[in-house]
Amino acid sequence: MMPNIKSLSIDKIFFMLIIIFLNTKCAQYAVRGAIPLGSIKTLKHNLSKDIDINHQDANGITILMLATMHVRVDMLTEILKYKPDLEKVNESGETALFIAACFGRDEILKILLAEKANVEAKNYEEISPLYCAALNNHSKTVRLLADNGADINAKDKFGITPLMAAADNGKLLAVRELISLGADKNRKSNFEWTALTLAIDREQEEIISELVKGKADLEIRDKFGRTPWIDAVKKGNLNILKILIEGKANINVVTYSRQTSIFSAIAKNRLNVIKFLFSLGISLEEKDSFGRTPLLYSCEMNFEEIAEFFILQKVNLNTGDRFNHTPLMIAVQKGNQKIVELLIASKANVNAKTTYNMNALSFAKKNKHEKIISLLKTAGAQEIKENPVDQPLIRMHN
Repeated sequence: MMPNIKSLSIDKIFFMLIIIFLNTKCAQYAVRGAIPLGSIKTLKHNLSKDIDINHQDANGITILMLATMHVRVDMLTEILKYKPDLEKVNESGETALFIAACFGRDEILKILLAEKANVEAKNYEEISPLYCAALNNHSKTVRLLADNGADINAKDKFGITPLMAAADNGKLLAVRELISLGADKNRKSNFEWTALTLAIDREQEEIISELVKGKADLEIRDKFGRTPWIDAVKKGNLNILKILIEGKANINVVTYSRQTSIFSAIAKNRLNVIKFLFSLGISLEEKDSFGRTPLLYSCEMNFEEIAEFFILQKVNLNTGDRFNHTPLMIAVQKGNQKIVELLIASKANVNAKTTYNMNALSFAKKNKHEKIISLLKTAGAQEIKENPVDQPLIRMHN
């Protein structure tokens, strides 16, 4: 029988409150301890003690989340009788449903979905439950969430979709499931990545093949006008290039700066790729928007083996850029004696002039390359009077 509270002293009332608090606190901890131990009896006993059903630990974990993490369907069902807040989030902004999706706990997920838990509840990174399921390659979970109304194209804070995330991380099963569900294969992130370009960057060959078979756009461009073909050339993976060829990618595409994929291969010093592209019939003579040929660009980049390959293919050695710099002039300015020797031996014009009246010898003298000066004079280079106008800067453009 409860004593008449009016007859109790303040000290006794305070003591009683402490006892009640401790009993509740002990029950709270008993519930948390029961879940990983699988003690349903202890759980039921302590749930009846009027505990805070939504209590969170230091990491924001509720007992509903704990039962989800330990895949305790019986305990989850018991906890749900006390009407916990299904949308309570942990320190990362994740609900119990989000956690179930991430770990592929489909049996738990079905129960939470039946309780009308929010299927679109994103965490603090704006990642959705379906996105997290895809990121962890839980294809059946992806299907379950989609069947219950989850957005298969929901973006995170960087504009990455579930398909992009799965492609980027090599999650083949999830990629296949998302494609079969009709996920947008051509959507761009905030950085203009697509699922295909991310897969190319990671060299995920199987996923690239799935995306190509799924009719991903092979001609989609980024802000520089680069297509997946250009991206693949930069990676230097011939298997990926062959997959794209099978998908009918345009191998003669040029960027907004008028560069063919040959330029992309030069920029990454990939001679094997250049040879492959040449075997496909891609031009070695086409200029970019700066007037540079592949040979001139390889001289600018100081890539001797690539320059030698172009020379051996009998390309025009004297084609100049927009200021009429020839490959020989560029090689001289770079001080690359080997390329200079190759060009001279192949009969490059040693007396060609720029638009501001300088030739290869002018550059060699200006930069005091004595050995190159000697080579040029021996080859018949003539000294000329230079214009007082300074030469334009030669800029590097990849």
